[in-house]
Amino acid sequence: MDDLNRKVNQQQHDLREKHLVIEVLSDKVKASEVHFRDLYGRCNYLQFVGIEEKQGGETWEQSATFVSKVLEEKLHLPNTQLERAHRVGQHGGHHPRTIMARFTRFSDREAVMRNVGKLKGSRIFVNEDLCPTSHNIRKAQFPALKEARSQGKIAYFRHTKLIIKEKHASNQVTATFRRDESVGRHRNGTPSGTSDGGGEGAQEPAGVSAASMGGQSSAIAPPAPVVGSAAAIDGAGCPPVDVDVSSCATPTPSSRNDKKRTQSQRITRQRKK
Repeated sequence: MDDLNRKVNQQQHDLREKHLVIEVLSDKVKASEVHFRDLYGRCNYLQFVGIEEKQGGETWEQSATFVSKVLEEKLHLPNTQLERAHRVGQHGGHHPRTIMARFTRFSDREAVMRNVGKLKGSRIFVNEDLCPTSHNIRKAQFPALKEARSQGKIAYFRHTKLIIKEKHASNQVTATFRRDESVGRHRNGTPSGTSDGGGEGAQEPAGVSAASMGGQSSAIAPPAPVVGSAAAIDGAGCPPVDVDVSSCATPTPSSRNDKKRTQSQRITRQRKK
């Protein structure tokens, strides 16, 4: 009988503990639902900092007009639709208050974030509308962000995730294709600016660097040098030199046959001796 009572008491104790665990998990689920609704409600919002504020206050329509003007003139996004926009914060500061703008389409909001680099130097900034939890997660990663940028790496946030990338070496590559200025042709007689197997634009003019191309050369593979030209021979990065490409020509089948015939005759004469 005593053993039975002990088992019953143990089961009741275990049951109470499981009820406590269920209550804790239920609270976490409710908190997650609230957090998700908060994030979902903020996903179409962006904060615009630095847009001049009208003296004496302004209506929501006027705030939306100011944002639309920035999107059209600075970011070249004329067809962006705003659901509403309003100022946040207290009046009377030395700086214009931040505008909180809600976009009708999430794709428009993402297009703005992809083009925020065009605002550089305009004293206007665009920030994502983060909840306090996400803001704290980002804040904890700021030291790593600064350290990566100080090392010359590309570092930015994608929501709460810190993205760090290495800069590609192709950003600093300078074309070294050689051209004979006296006749405007390569040493092997191929017109400069073309290749044996390509059309116009297959060659890049000498001296063109990634910096002079606006930094866009990172997405463009460097063109292949002309086969048999001085540029092709010096393509490993050495300074171009004058090369007699006739000596570098690929042997034809007939020349290979003649060479074999000569070797065979030489072996025959040696055997006779």
